[in-house]
Amino acid sequence: MMVEENRQTTMEREKIGSNSGETIIIPFSEIPSWVKEEWVSLHGKTRPKVRVYRTTVAEIPVPVFDYAVRDIVAYKNGRTMRTYIPSYRSLLAATPEQKTLYFGGAVRLESDEAIAVMDYWEDRYQNIDLYVHPEAYEPPKVIGPALTERQRKILATIRAYTSAYRRDVFETYGVTKEELDELRKLGLIDKRSAITMIGRNMVGKESF
Repeated sequence: MMVEENRQTTMEREKIGSNSGETIIIPFSEIPSWVKEEWVSLHGKTRPKVRVYRTTVAEIPVPVFDYAVRDIVAYKNGRTMRTYIPSYRSLLAATPEQKTLYFGGAVRLESDEAIAVMDYWEDRYQNIDLYVHPEAYEPPKVIGPALTERQRKILATIRAYTSAYRRDVFETYGVTKEELDELRKLGLIDKRSAITMIGRNMVGKESF
């Protein structure tokens, strides 16, 4: 199985190195059908936060919560393969391989491979980290328009700061209502001037 064949320890991950792939946030409705089917079979109608990493190396972090249940689903050549990773309290009974993936590791991805890491802790935390090879997944609905450098900085400032501090920054740099309206028309901020999902995917942590 692809996950077991490519599993790496944390030390081995350092040898692989960090990958500079693209990270985006997408709605649950936009995820590949095989991921959606697996999540629904495990957790019913709940709707997790979904991050997609378009990368050649799946760098799997440790769970955010100790008591979360982690499921790892691998996808290769059109086949879905599930590996169950037990909750933290069950790790004493887990195999060394399960412990390795639970606490994080790295897996190289070929062009036809993907890994979905599903973390669930009832209503407290629901998350999917989907690692896919860049050649295997293209999310056209969440890729936004080309922006000028100034538009990117305005958008990044909206993402990074509270509205009160943001007003001071905008006043300092002369950001106009018309500039904000343009970002609204592009679907990057909403009517309350809060950044949208597409807007978040457009910028990193940059700001003015």
